[in-house]
This record gives sequence, C-alpha cells and structure tokens, in this order.
Amino acid sequence: MDALRDIQVETDISRGPASYDVLLVTRFSSMDDMKTYLAHPVHVEVSKYIAGVVEASAAVCYEK
Repeated sequence: MDALRDIQVETDISRGPASYDVLLVTRFSSMDDMKTYLAHPVHVEVSKYIAGVVEASAAVCYEK
C-alpha cells in the first residue's frame, strides 16, 4: 500500500499491569495517507479480526 511508509511490531517486555502485549507502529507521510490506510479494505478487515481477539486496545496519533 503506497500510503503506508513503514510498519513495525514490538512486544511488551515489562509485563506490567498497565501495559499492553503488542505495539504496532505505522508511519505515514501525511494525515491524508493515514486516512487512506484506515479506509483500505484490507485494513478494515484486519481491524475487525483484531477487535474480536483482543481484550483492550489503545491508539495514539502524533506528528514529529
């Protein structure tokens, strides 16, 4: 997908009570590219699957 510049998956090493098991970091050149990625049919399908298998999730969006 052209909109997605980079994707990275990391796992939690602290195992603390407030931590999550997995971190997914995605990078985009613009907010429009991120919106394109979020609306892509493959991303939508994967998101539905993930929503069905996780206990909780969180998202953070930021610009450098």
